[in-house]
Amino acid sequence: MSRGFEIFGWSYFLRFFEIFEIFEIF
Repeated sequence: MSRGFEIFGWSYFLRFFEIFEIFEIF
């Protein structure tokens, strides 16, 4: 895996976690 792809996947994971937290609040 290339380093750029790894960072891209990590940012996607963090975004998913943020959405999950927002849903948890509601």
